[in-house]
Amino acid sequence: MAKVRHYLPTCSLTVALAACASSPPEGLAPSADFAKCLQLIDERYLGEIDPIGLYARALEVLREDYSLSLSSPDPSLFRVRCGRYEVEIPSHPTSRAELLKTERDMAELLEAGCPARGTARRGRPAYAFAHAYIESLDEGSEYLISEVLERQIAALAGPGMIGITVGEHDGKSLIKEVLPYSPAIGSHLKPGAQLLAIDGTPTDGLSVIEIAQLLHGEIGSPVEIRFSTSTGRPQSAILKRALVAQQAVGPAERLPGGGAYIRLRSFREDSPTRLGRELLAAESARFLILDLRGNPGGLIAAVVDSADLLLPLGVAVGGVQARHPEEERQFWSTHPPLAEFGPIVVLVDEETASGAEMFAEALRDAGIANLAGRSTAGRDSVQTVFPLSNGAGLKLTTGNLVVGRATEIPEGGLTPDFDHDDAGGIMPPHSDPLVGAVVDWLRSPMEPRR
Repeated sequence: MAKVRHYLPTCSLTVALAACASSPPEGLAPSADFAKCLQLIDERYLGEIDPIGLYARALEVLREDYSLSLSSPDPSLFRVRCGRYEVEIPSHPTSRAELLKTERDMAELLEAGCPARGTARRGRPAYAFAHAYIESLDEGSEYLISEVLERQIAALAGPGMIGITVGEHDGKSLIKEVLPYSPAIGSHLKPGAQLLAIDGTPTDGLSVIEIAQLLHGEIGSPVEIRFSTSTGRPQSAILKRALVAQQAVGPAERLPGGGAYIRLRSFREDSPTRLGRELLAAESARFLILDLRGNPGGLIAAVVDSADLLLPLGVAVGGVQARHPEEERQFWSTHPPLAEFGPIVVLVDEETASGAEMFAEALRDAGIANLAGRSTAGRDSVQTVFPLSNGAGLKLTTGNLVVGRATEIPEGGLTPDFDHDDAGGIMPPHSDPLVGAVVDWLRSPMEPRR
């Protein structure tokens, strides 16, 4: 049991320990899971590990999330206090045993009644230290308690949405797309509008996943959306959540000049099949535009199988570089192209990431496509989710994506061949400025060559 001190105004320090302390419940901190996480980090994490730096960053995160005060009675100790509770932890843990004990002590302190500041984004306080420590590794690694994991899956893929997709631009949460046949159709919600609040909760500082969680709910339940359009005047809309099916691959649409347009929102298990169907529908097109703006990637197998539909036989699609040689992978196209096209252009932006970048660059590297739009995210990390107890999981960065035989995705992202800095939201292709500019580019005498 940690020495969590329950301070009362009438008690001195010594008396508080002996007579005024209340005992927090036992067994709250996920110590066994955290120990397993530390083992997996040692064995599988791709990057360099700085335990002292991780520890310091984790404590700083907890100071921001909870009403904690830290003092140092001597160089080897931190005294962490929250309201009437206090615990002493090492300032620089020198062993895994010390780190595990700190995790237990902090869990008991936070569960004893330490109020959170702002959004309780780490769920139950008992898990906060483990979450903050692992999150400090990099932006892709995360400790996922079962409830959070289930909410993320439901929010991103499940029912009960209003039919909008959201992205971040210049620190603002913007509507990227309004899906057809959804509750948002008929409202004043339009691509490019800024989300201000959801059911009274401001969206400032929230991630796209946290916004999706707020939008998600029971089918038929109401949700109030506060937003502003280009006029800058705040507006409100109350919508009822419904079952909204967002297809990973949109239908093939005809463009002026005999071209075709297909949007790839993400790479899911069914993406290659759906993309193949739309490519066959567009086979007679003079040129093809594939829209990967806002595509965060997805399943690597789906990325490879989708690229295989367009690449010549035997071309290196890309691979995974991992910490252990036995975990490295190299992927090749295994079939001739499903359909033949003239020029192919892939639309990208700063939210085109990870597997979507591998897909786009594989087509360009093979000489069958050009890229247009804005530079991509430059996100090449591969995360693996390792199961823990009670449905929890550790999402850990275990590899890097490469394109072709061994070309790394540059940190600054892929640079398009045709740069077009249009910041508008995604809209129907016939009114999309980038699509129109690419069509004009393709029809010009300086048409890109394959």
